[in-house]
Amino acid sequence: MPAPHRFQMTSSQYLYLWRRRQLIEAFGGHADVFANLLVAAHPDWDQALAMAMPSAVITGPECLRRAAWITQIPNRPDVAVLASSRLFATGHFNIRRQSAAWFEQMRPGMLQRDAGQPRAPTASGMGTGRHVGNRRLGRLRDHTG
Repeated sequence: MPAPHRFQMTSSQYLYLWRRRQLIEAFGGHADVFANLLVAAHPDWDQALAMAMPSAVITGPECLRRAAWITQIPNRPDVAVLASSRLFATGHFNIRRQSAAWFEQMRPGMLQRDAGQPRAPTASGMGTGRHVGNRRLGRLRDHTG
């Protein structure tokens, strides 16, 4: 019978130590999704988003950038999440809830990324009410009410 270890640590203790030494970075909230900074200094947060919130869809100007319509890189891309699913606070994305009706409206034009993270139709990126250049663009109907 092996002798018991004098210093047995739990997984949360390991995570705490690794975060303190900046070996990993948490996605945010209580999502229990972490990026290994030793493997990738600039993690793929889209993949973490898909793990933490499977219903998430990239929206807004990020759709336009990924379609190569604009070159500006948003500091925090906009993401829509199904209103009935769990949300996790994160500093990597601007997250807002959308109803199932909104998702049904967007579904026909949704584009799949290589990692499986869908994004809204490119034209919907212009429908966020955000400014692009000097022109204010239109807004799609919001079904969150």
